[in-house]
Amino acid sequence: MLPLTEQTLEQELKALKEKSYYEILGVSDTASGAEIQSAFHDFSRRFHPDVHRGQPESFRDKARAIFERGAEAYGVLRVPRRRSDYDLTLARGRVRLDDPESEAVRPTAQKSLEDLCQTKGAKLLARQATRAISEGKVREARDLTRRALWAEGKNPELAERLQALEELVKMGAG
Repeated sequence: MLPLTEQTLEQELKALKEKSYYEILGVSDTASGAEIQSAFHDFSRRFHPDVHRGQPESFRDKARAIFERGAEAYGVLRVPRRRSDYDLTLARGRVRLDDPESEAVRPTAQKSLEDLCQTKGAKLLARQATRAISEGKVREARDLTRRALWAEGKNPELAERLQALEELVKMGAG
């Protein structure tokens, strides 16, 4: 790991625009909650503003901006429901859950799979799919979502989520 300099911080800031939350924390998309927490602690020891009190203000500002993105990543990945929403957002090609460019899809992305369902059976399958996503089992989640959609009948938002899961499977995820 390179020592932090103004130049390395500047490079890291530029790279953040293209990095997923998983990449920011340096974990795989199948990382457990404990692995994500450990990675965030390591990230914090490197970028937390308090660690750099003796540095010039411009240095601290860059470190703070990087730390804020890491905190954003941790805040999403540590909560299974938000993490599953993020995985679907990532499948759509966006690296941030609340990406301003994704305004059109945000309402659907914010609802859980269960919230999208009306029938009891579909809600149960959706809960199981969300759990599978949080465990990195994307194929299983896709299959459960497919069954939930069948139980629901016509449900365009759920069909959109199923399509995103199909894309994740095609990309080689779990």
